[in-house]
Formats: sequence, C-alpha cells, structure tokens
Amino acid sequence: GARFTYQSVAKTSYGQPDTQVVVFGAQARNAHVRDEIDATGGSLYYLSHHDVVQGSEEVTIVVRDVNTGLMLSLQRQQRNIDYTIKYDEGRIVFNRPIASVVESGSIVSTTILSGHPVRVQVDYEALTGSLDKTATGARAQQHLGDHVAVGATYVKDELDSGRHELAGVDTEVKVGKATRFTAEY
Repeated sequence: GARFTYQSVAKTSYGQPDTQVVVFGAQARNAHVRDEIDATGGSLYYLSHHDVVQGSEEVTIVVRDVNTGLMLSLQRQQRNIDYTIKYDEGRIVFNRPIASVVESGSIVSTTILSGHPVRVQVDYEALTGSLDKTATGARAQQHLGDHVAVGATYVKDELDSGRHELAGVDTEVKVGKATRFTAEY
C-alpha cells in the first residue's frame, strides 16, 4: 500500500495548515476465507481454495442443533495433533474420522441419520491470483479564513467483504480555541 500526505506551509491563527490532502491505496495479495464443510464420517476434507497461507488456518468442529441451526458445541483443533494440512493443495486430513451427526437424545426421529449435524469449519488466508482486491481513498480539507473549514472524503473498498463506497462532506466552524461546531453529511 501507499499513502501520500500534503499540508500547506500557510497556517491559520490556530496553527492548523490551510490545506490538507491525504490519498491512500492498498492491494491485497491474500483473501480471508471461511469454509463450512459437512462432516462425512471420514477424515479427508478439501478446502474451497488451494495455496493456503502457511499457519493461517483455524480449524474447528462445530455441532449445530438439528432444528434451529444454533451452535451447540465448538471444538478447536490443533495442527499436527488433531489434523495435518497440505497448504498448496488445500486439503486437511484428520487423525480420526469426523462423525456426520452427534446423538440428539430424541427417542423419535423421521430422518435416516438422526442427531445434530456436525460441520468442519476452517478460517484461513489464501493467496489471490491477482491484485484486483483494492482499497483506495482520499481526504481533503481547506480552511476558509481562520474560523471555517470545509472537507470531503471518499473511500472505495473492494477487499474481503465485497465492494463498499463511502463519500462525505463536512464543515467545521471554530468559535474559539477550545470550541468548535462540526457538521457532516
């Protein structure tokens, strides 16, 4: 990433620069991924991405209520104790089979596999194929005399959670050294 800041030499009577400009940009080489994989009763599971960043994974066995989907239990797994991982292939091998359901304690069930479903949840970083995930923005503020300043901000974020844009304008009126009024839109 990069950041550029400009402040004018001229200052207000309060000691603030007349003009301030900040511009920034960043590109992500990694992307955060969360996979929730239905447990199958086996020990081999493939992640949705390969080229996993080494050591970035957090593996958890999650049991959810069959009726509500609420989490009933969560068991964090330890690398090289509970599982091994091939980072370049994006595959996890558990040291024991992971059951697909956990007994629910219900006497009556209409399903073939009665019980609460088990899922393998993996949070990890994966290398992205390109640098198309970016965050950019700018902020500028101009003082109009000693007591009034106007500013504008723009941010465009295309990183992990999707595209987001933020645009705003603001003004500041100084009444004294310790008193000011601000308005933003």
